[in-house]
This record gives sequence, structure tokens and C-alpha cells, in this order.
Amino acid sequence: MFLYLTIFIFLILEIIFKIDFKILLKLPYKALISLSVFMIISNGIYYSNYPKKILYFLFKNIEKFSIFKFLIIYSGFIFLLAFFLTNDIALFVALPFVKYLNFQKDILKNLGFSFIWSANIGACASPIGSPQNIFIWSYLNVGFFKFCLYLFPLFLSMLLSFLIFLFSFQKNFSKYHKIDVSRYKNIYLNLKLFKLSSFLLFLNIVSFETNFFYLTSLFTFIIYLTLYPNLIKKFDYKFILLFIFLSLDINIIQKIPGIKNLILKFKNPYFESAFLSQIISNFPSCILITNITHKPLESLYGANVACNGMLHASIANLIGINILRLNKKEFMKKSMIAFFLSLLFGYLALKVLKIFY
Repeated sequence: MFLYLTIFIFLILEIIFKIDFKILLKLPYKALISLSVFMIISNGIYYSNYPKKILYFLFKNIEKFSIFKFLIIYSGFIFLLAFFLTNDIALFVALPFVKYLNFQKDILKNLGFSFIWSANIGACASPIGSPQNIFIWSYLNVGFFKFCLYLFPLFLSMLLSFLIFLFSFQKNFSKYHKIDVSRYKNIYLNLKLFKLSSFLLFLNIVSFETNFFYLTSLFTFIIYLTLYPNLIKKFDYKFILLFIFLSLDINIIQKIPGIKNLILKFKNPYFESAFLSQIISNFPSCILITNITHKPLESLYGANVACNGMLHASIANLIGINILRLNKKEFMKKSMIAFFLSLLFGYLALKVLKIFY
């Protein structure tokens, strides 16, 4: 529904403000291509059935385990993946395993929300953790570790928000989860698809920060289209369309008369970026506010705390919900509480940043 509403608004604004469709040339094509590639690869790994077989070997001698301990350990694992591989890739890699463990629906919704938030925390701590971090890192043109220091107060504030939220809902994770993975013992395994997908995942991750990424992406599409065309048919095109229209919002909003003056009038890029992210997603919001105010760190802090809130505020939210098939309304209730909690602590973190830097 949100996709169709976004497309409708885009078309209306194009008619009213006569926006040139040359703005299509300004789309973040690398982000679009990488998202598409990793979605196809994750489907390849999923349909190979090897994730289920791995779960069988990991849990075949375990009858039950503490859900809270699993939450803490797996959140840390997802955090590390997001720090080094971006939050989107972390969720593509980690969440399918959670789905195969067959948690009860009320437990899965709490675990799913926590894991998605963990990925966003890991991403906010790394220069390469998210598209907006990469954008501001290149904007400031500073070293990797220096930029990590800029992000450190934000990371601590996000972690504190997460822990407060986590222990407030600890009773939801106090149970033990009984597990039976025997049904995965004799499942059909597609070794060729698994090896190919694993190799392509490694190849695209390694080439992501190089000039060869577009070639490896094209190679990936051709290989799947030739050998496994059914995977291309199962691709979620609506998800990519949503990302495209969210990105177009940057250029559309800049064309609306008075927008630039309105943003400059409030003189608070942090809150402007955070709340605008709830409308057009945090990546385009960060770019827009930075280009107008020239306050990159304030804009970045606001965009990163806005990973919570509305579903589309962060692409990672949509990825996690799509993989785990979470209830969107229930997810958003928790996410809005987390957003305002993160907004408060993020503002304090920004004050600390200005004192030391």
C-alpha cells in the first residue's frame, strides 16, 4: 500500500512542479544494484536448503535453550555482521536461520524487532554500515577510525536505548524454546546452488568498494538468469521499486518552493533529519538535510536514530519484516516507542560530540 501511495504522490508532484525526469540519472544506482544482487543471492542460499541442514547439525542434540541468551548472543553476531557488511546484508545472512527455528509467533515478533534493531546499531557505528554513513564519510573526507570516533557517541546512545528497551521487555524472552530439527535431517540439498551462491556472495562483498562491483553484479545476474531463472522470477520487485521512489523523493522535495527556506528556518538539522526520515526514509533524508544545511554529522545522527519509527524509515526494517513475515502494525508500535527513546539519547550524544569534537 505504501508503495502505491508513494508512486501516486510522486506523479502528482511531477505534474504540479513540472519536475524533469532527468532526476532518474541521480538515483543511487550502486545501492539499488547491490540491494538487488544480495536479495537474489540470499534467495539462492535459501532455496539450496543448506541453511536448514546447518541448523540440523547445530541443534540436533539440543532439546531446548534459553530464548534470552539466544537473543543476546545472536544480537551480538548480527551487530558484528552489520558493522563490517552493512545492516542490509547482515539481515539477509542472519535472519533466515531464525525463521527456520520455528519460534511461536509472539516470541518471533519480539526477537525479530530486536535483531533488526541490532543490525541498525551495528550499522550506525561503522563508516560502511549504511548508505547514509558512506555518504557522510565521503562528504567529510576523513579517515576510517576518525569517522568511527565521530560515530561513537551515537553508537553508545543507540546501545543504551536498545538495552533499556530489551530489559523492559525481558519477560517476553524468559521462556525456553523447545526445538525439533529432525525434519531437516533428510531434506533435499542443492549443493551446486549453495556453492554458487556462497561464491557470488563473497565475490560481491569483496568487490563492493572497488570499481569491479558493477561487473561482478552483472556477472551475478547473468549466472542466475542462465542457470536458475526461477530465482529471478521469485525476486521481490516491489521492494526495489519502493527504494527507487524513496530515493526520488530527495530531488522532488528540493524542487518544492519554500522547502529550503523552511528547513533553514528551524536551524536544527538533527531533529529535521530524524522526523523527515519518517516520511521519506533515512538515507534520502540525510542527503537532503546535509545538502541544504551543510551540517553533515547532525544530519547523520538524526537519520540514524530514525532507523526506528515508521516501517520505511529504514530499508533494513522492510528487509527484516519481509524475511520473517512479521506483523507490520505490531512491529511499528514497538518501533515508534524505540524511535522516541533513541531520539532523546541521540540528542544527548550529539551534545557530547560537540564538546569533544
